[in-house]
Amino acid sequence: FVGCGTTIVESKLLNRNSIGVDLNHIATLISETKSTSLNADEIEEILHFIENLEMSSSIITKTIDFPNIDHWFQQNVKEELMMLTSSISKVNNSKVSNFLRTGLSSIITSVSNQESDTRYVAKNKDIPDGKTLDLFKVKIKSMVERIKQFSETASDSTSKIYNADSTNLHFLKDNSVDLVVTSPPYANTYDYYLYHKLRMYWLEFDVANVK
Repeated sequence: FVGCGTTIVESKLLNRNSIGVDLNHIATLISETKSTSLNADEIEEILHFIENLEMSSSIITKTIDFPNIDHWFQQNVKEELMMLTSSISKVNNSKVSNFLRTGLSSIITSVSNQESDTRYVAKNKDIPDGKTLDLFKVKIKSMVERIKQFSETASDSTSKIYNADSTNLHFLKDNSVDLVVTSPPYANTYDYYLYHKLRMYWLEFDVANVK
């Protein structure tokens, strides 16, 4: 249960090797992105990407479809999200692509008709044209500032993120881990599958596996 990768990030800052395991694709994507340093060229590629979004706003080469998509997304929002997924799919550098996909994931709930991250009820938000692209740009710029700081201070220790079931750690060697950090018990429940379902659909992850 690596969550959003805080323990992995701290391990990199403390020069400790680390392993993160989570069944939720969104969690492993975020953790991988947050714990991966970027060089100046990669950061420049990200900034160039968001600066040129308007130029490709009418180009949709990748279509996404899933059950009840029109119930959860306005038509204009759908078109802007498809433009973003189309543009990101053309990025060859996997670190840059994962960075952009993480930023995209973070705005999906807010531009959907889903009321909030913790309430799976449809609500008319009346999102104007261009709002989805604007939110994406703001998010990416914010993420760039944080990854710059991380990249300057992170050590060269290794971090491995596994999208897997933590009750079956067959991919780890016996006696290869010195310390295990686990999440404390929750006083309530949070349905990760339900609240992250729309994000997983847009990023084309296996929703059924997480369910």
